Amino acid sequence: MELDCFQEKTELINEMSKEFVSIIDELFRDFYKVFKEINKIKIIGVTENLTLMLSREALEKIDGIKILGSYASADNINILMRCLIELTCEILFILKKNSEKRAMSYLYFKQEDFLKYKKKALDELDKEFNKEYKDLETFKESIEDKSAKEKQQKKLKEARINYTVMVEDLKSFKEKIKDELVKVNKKKKGRVKWYDLYNDNSNSYRGLFNGPFKIYSMSVHGQTSIIHNRMNESGILELRSLRYPKDIELALEGVFTAVNELIKAIEEKLLKKDTTYLKEWAKEKDIKIKNFKKKYENKFK
Repeated sequence: MELDCFQEKTELINEMSKEFVSIIDELFRDFYKVFKEINKIKIIGVTENLTLMLSREALEKIDGIKILGSYASADNINILMRCLIELTCEILFILKKNSEKRAMSYLYFKQEDFLKYKKKALDELDKEFNKEYKDLETFKESIEDKSAKEKQQKKLKEARINYTVMVEDLKSFKEKIKDELVKVNKKKKGRVKWYDLYNDNSNSYRGLFNGPFKIYSMSVHGQTSIIHNRMNESGILELRSLRYPKDIELALEGVFTAVNELIKAIEEKLLKKDTTYLKEWAKEKDIKIKNFKKKYENKFK
């Protein structure tokens, strides 16, 4: 079985990967400058704080895309692209309208989900602890066993205290959105999501990313395996290519769009800056991406 698309064009792939990484690195650095500007805001409210946290996550995803791009690993890049699109839409939706309320809704629902898993994990740790040390209650404990038991008890106690503090924080979040939560729960069938609160038809969260999100979701769920495999004349499944590097050009467009939208929204809504310069910035990046696509459009079949 020949993996010609990967093995026979290594030199070309290396060249393409270097150019890809260079463009992504520029986008990363431009967004990082904005990230640092948010961090300099003297009065940090819930909106600024959440935007900062989500922006850090977005930067990490772009950095991961850059690393995977150095290996032309398109399918794995698509998985991170899905995360980046979701983070971008979360930030854009929060900053668009009712920012503080939407940020509080986000924190409440995410914290609630986290605490459900945290409680299950703590309950399991308690069970394991009781099972491991139950015999020590009836037999004489060695110094080592007693010390280990006390250390574990201390860790579990600290984890429970931390959990209790987070539960109290959750209550304070809920108090601030309780009226909207009651209203939405009455209207919506099924599970309510954070973006169902303070939402309207003219500013739909789902409408922000339905198309690209679904495309990148294919990689997450393994559906792109169809593209890389084919049936031969004997009806045997063959691997068409180990990697199809041309697909990384889609990530260039995706990261560029995300960074452009994020910089515009953050600078206008949080930093109160003029963003007219972004037209020239976007034009320059767009030319680079188009040249990249043109250069490699017929290189991989």
